[in-house]
Parts: sequence; structure tokens; C-alpha cells
Amino acid sequence: AHTLLRCADSRAAATVLNVASIRLNRTLLTEVVSQLGALHGGRRALDVLCWMESAGGAALPDADCYNAAVAACGDSGCWRLIPALVEHLGMLGLLSSVTYELAVRALVAAGRMAESVELLREMLDKGFHVIPKAYVDAISGCDAKGDDEGSYRLLQDMQAHHPAASELLQAYHICLRAAVRRQAWDFIFALLQRMEAAGPSPDEATYDIALAACGQLGNVTEA
Repeated sequence: AHTLLRCADSRAAATVLNVASIRLNRTLLTEVVSQLGALHGGRRALDVLCWMESAGGAALPDADCYNAAVAACGDSGCWRLIPALVEHLGMLGLLSSVTYELAVRALVAAGRMAESVELLREMLDKGFHVIPKAYVDAISGCDAKGDDEGSYRLLQDMQAHHPAASELLQAYHICLRAAVRRQAWDFIFALLQRMEAAGPSPDEATYDIALAACGQLGNVTEA
């Protein structure tokens, strides 16, 4: 395994795997995929996954191996490979919420907001549980790209599925700060009214954002 992790060439890595596969277990194979991805990028991790699929037997990858490849693609900037890999896992019946969360996080980091939102909605359509943190990551990504409409759609989805989540307040704050930046006064007050009606309860930071908005509104009016 140590020899394998030093291989710069994925074909050489596969050769080592071929010799050692009878002694390898899937836990070690998952580590191999993860480390190869970290050292040489997501494409190398996928090369080894392809060999594992063709070799079968003890080398046949499980969900953890594929998830390690998804993470490697994200960490190495190979986001274009992620949608196809997620689709492949679906065909194999190995998709899980972990796969989706890794994929969404990678796409958000790459600035691919449309793709990340599409995956989140696909998760919901397929009945997977979307954790609040995944929503917050996607909302933050939308905010970073100036996609206020996308942020608000995700906020609505999050509140519908996680009305009592502690992260919901953080999501509201992201949307409120974005609205203050673009001076969308009506939208700010609509968000505050929604919080009062449906939760979460505003905290000190919420009121600080609201006061900042009122201050800017006063300056604009005075001007």
C-alpha cells in the first residue's frame, strides 16, 4: 500500500493493486483512492476506481470508495467530473446522502451554484435527507456569487424541511446581509416578518442587521 501511494502514474498504481488485491480490504482501498486523489488529483482517483471495477472481487469498490473519489474531485478542482460520478453511483445503486453532501460542497466551492442547487433538489426528490449544514453551504455559495434569488429559494426549502434547525438563523442572516448590501429594503422587512411569523426567533445579530438597514435607509431618505 505504501508503494501504491507513492505511484505518480495511475497505471503503475493499478499494477501494484493487481498484485496486492488479494490482500487488500475495502477500508484500505478507500484510503488508497483518497490519498491518490490528494496527491495526484481526482482524475487519478477515478483511474484507480475504473481498475477496481474491472478487477472485481476483493477490489470491487463500495460506496465509501466512490465517496472518497467524489471528495478527491472536489479537493483537486475537478468539479466537472462530479455530476457524472454521482450519476454513475445512482446507476450502481450506491447513492447516499453522504455522496450528495460531498458533491454539493465541492460544487459550491467551485462556484457552480446552479449545479449545487440542482443536486440539493435531486436529493429531496429522491427522498434523501438534506442536513441543514448542506443548505447553509449552498446559501453561502449563492451569496458569494450574488445569486440572491437562489439563496432565498434555498432558504424556503430549508425552512420547509428543517423548521427547528439551529442553522436556520444563520441562513436568514446570510440572506439579510445580502439584502442590506443591495439596499433591498422591502425584502429585508419581508424576511423579518417571515421570521416573526414562522421562526426562527430573531437574536441580537438579527437586530443589528436590521438597525444597519434602517440606518442606511435613513441616510438614503435624508439624501
